[in-house]
Parts: sequence; C-alpha cells; structure tokens
Amino acid sequence: MYESYFSYNLTRPYPFRWLTCTVVIGGIIATAIFSFLNLASNGYEMVATETSDPNSTVAQRNMYSSWPSILSAKSRPSCESRTLSVGVSYYTTNTALPYLLENIWQVGEDGTTQQSHTDLAYWNNPLDNCKIPELNIVFEGLDRNALYISVQRWGAAIQAKIFCNMTTSAGKRSVQLATSYTLDGDLGKFPGRNETRRASLWWGESLLAWYYVDLTRRIGEFSDGVGGQHKAHMYFKPNSNVSRAEDYKAERFLNLSGAGNFSYFSVDTNLGILYISNISAHDIQHFLPAAKAYVISFYSTIMADLGQRNVSNILNDTSMLEYFSSNITRIASEKLPDWTNLNHKSFPDLAAWPMSSSNSSNWHLEIGSSTISTTYLCQVPRLKSTGSLIFSIVVADLVLLQALWKVFIIVVDWWTKKKYPHMGTCTGCSGSGSIRSVPEDRVNLLRESGFAK
Repeated sequence: MYESYFSYNLTRPYPFRWLTCTVVIGGIIATAIFSFLNLASNGYEMVATETSDPNSTVAQRNMYSSWPSILSAKSRPSCESRTLSVGVSYYTTNTALPYLLENIWQVGEDGTTQQSHTDLAYWNNPLDNCKIPELNIVFEGLDRNALYISVQRWGAAIQAKIFCNMTTSAGKRSVQLATSYTLDGDLGKFPGRNETRRASLWWGESLLAWYYVDLTRRIGEFSDGVGGQHKAHMYFKPNSNVSRAEDYKAERFLNLSGAGNFSYFSVDTNLGILYISNISAHDIQHFLPAAKAYVISFYSTIMADLGQRNVSNILNDTSMLEYFSSNITRIASEKLPDWTNLNHKSFPDLAAWPMSSSNSSNWHLEIGSSTISTTYLCQVPRLKSTGSLIFSIVVADLVLLQALWKVFIIVVDWWTKKKYPHMGTCTGCSGSGSIRSVPEDRVNLLRESGFAK
C-alpha cells in the first residue's frame, strides 16, 4: 500500500461519562467569554476628533474602562497635549479678552536660575496666582482710523501685563501674558458675550465700554485747552494687598503718585516738533475718576476671565457693581458717540442701566473656572460596523477556542494515560495482546499496516 508523507492518528473514545457534557457546556461558556473579551480588544476602531475639553473626552466611560489596558487599549479615548508657543495670542474658555503669550520660564532648583522656554506642552492647566503689576492707558487722537475719529475724537486703549503660574506634567511653569481693550476695532466686543451664562464678564464688558466713552469724552474736553495735543499716556500700579471688594473704592488700590503718571504729547504743526509735557495734579482731576473706574473695570475683567477666584473682584459682588455701574445713567444722559456706521458696536447688547437692589436678582454673578482655550486632537473609540464586528469576533474566537482545545486535549490525554495505562494501545491490542477476538477483515488490515503479525 502506498504511504503518503502526511499521516493521521488513530483515535478511540475517552472512557469518561462527563467529558461530552463538559466539552459542550465549557465550549459555550468559553465562546461567550472570548466574544466578550474580543469585543473589548477588537470590536472598536479609533476615530480622530477635535475637542476643546480633553478632560471630559478622556473621562468618557464604558463597560471596559476599568479593565487592564492590555485588553481595553482600543476602547479607551486618548488625547494629545497641545503646544502653546510664545508670540501667539490665545483666548480663555470664557472667550472675553485675547492674551498674547510673551514669555515662558521655569525657576531652577536653586530657586533663582530661570530657564526660558519658547513653547509649553499644555493640557487644560488652569492659571493660578496671577498678578498684574501695572496697567497703562494709551490715548490716541489723529493716529487712529478715520472712521473711529469721526465717531469719537479720542481713543483710550488700555493695556496690561499679567504674570501667572501653572502646574504642568513637567513641573511648575511661569508665563507672561499681555492683553488690551479698546472700543475701537475688533477688540471692542467679547466673542463669548453672554448675559445669562457669563453675567460677571457681561457686566465687566459693559463697564469697560461705558467708562471708555466717559474717559475719551473727558480727555477730549481737556485737550481742547491744550493746543496741538496728539497723544497721551497714563499708568497705574494696583495694590496687590487688596483683600476685599470694598477696597476698590479706596484710593490705596491704585497707586497714582502725582501728575508725573500722566504725560501728553503735543505737535507743532508748523515746525513739526513733538513736545512732551506733564500736567498739574489739579488738571488731572478732570478725568482721573473716569480713568480709575476704567482701570478697575479692566483689572476685574482680566481676573474674572482668567478664573482667579481667590482675588476679590467687583464683578461677583452685587454692592460693588451697584457702586461702579451707578455712573451709567450719567454717562448715557450726556451726548453719546454716534456708532451708526460701526455695525459691530452694539450698546443695546450691554447694560444700559445701573445694577440696583431691584434688578440684581436678574443676574447670577460668579467667577468661573478658566483655562486656555485651544483645540486638542483626540482618538475616541467607535464600535465597528455590524459585518466587520461579527467577522472580527468570530475569527478571534476561533483562534482562542482552538488554543483552548489543544490545551484541554493535552490535559485529558495525560489524565487518561495516568489512570488507564492500557488505553494507549489500539482496541485489538489491549488486554491479552492477541487478536483472536478481532474480525478477520480487521486482522488483515492490521497486518498490512504492521500492527499485527
């Protein structure tokens, strides 16, 4: 008889009554378990998406979230950190003022050495311990856009530098930010303006707009008596020891030491000569109250926008808002600039009246949490289509069931040979070792195969 290279094993039934039932029931249970495991490891596909809140995305849970990562890696969302670069402007999640990132540094282990960085790996880290050492008001006349000059002869852009800390995965970092506000141009409207959800910042923008009008009107009245006035500059140093909202009323909050803090620039139109002059302490009182209110509104708006809850603020204090908004009635009663041609300027969207005890309940004043608003690239799990899902699970189940069957056979064979040593031979050779009880046709087959003589 021809003998092929490939061969097969002779088999015989196992002598265990419980084996068939165990294999059937165990196979069903194993198939269910393997299908459940394979759903976690092979049933999902990762899809790229963008989000502004990576913490919520990563926190999304499913039934495999608490499993070891080796089994649930493809069913867990993940996000990449975002790089913030020096020289780029960012909004916070409150979307009020834009902030230019001017510097990033880290204090060395010796406590003094500063290591500068050009970028920062950012993951929704909140800013804390923010300080504003100085605020500047830059008055401009003729250098502004002609359209804005036609509306209001003077402009008053207010600027500030902010120093904050943040804790990152690489350690503590310090950042320097810069921001500004003016009713001229696109900076005159907060992108995230919302009277209901962000009432405190809505009031902050309202106060900025009204005191901008009041201050530019007063500086215009002052400049009428100063020939050829072209520009002016004013700076304030806020007191960092303010602990109560009431302290904003006090003179000690803004350190303005004498008239030297205000300088105006005059131009001799005939000679083309620029003159820099200071004014007297008496003259500055004509517009100093409006300038202080403008600065305090800007200071409080920045702190609210950056989510500095540990700093006293007029924007979450009803009595302080009543005090600082009480001038709206007076400012509005005077002749307002004509904003008709500036469609993006919309005073009706801002507070047109002061806050009072009768209407204060209309707003929920709150300094909410805040982080840098940026977009994160994330991978989120999505269940495969029905066909792909079934195919993936069936293939994976077959592989695991085959491996389990091999292990099971090895164990059962070992146990059989240990308990029934004679079961390792063929039926005709077991027992006495003769083949007399074997039918003649099977004897001939065994002889031809070399199993009997």
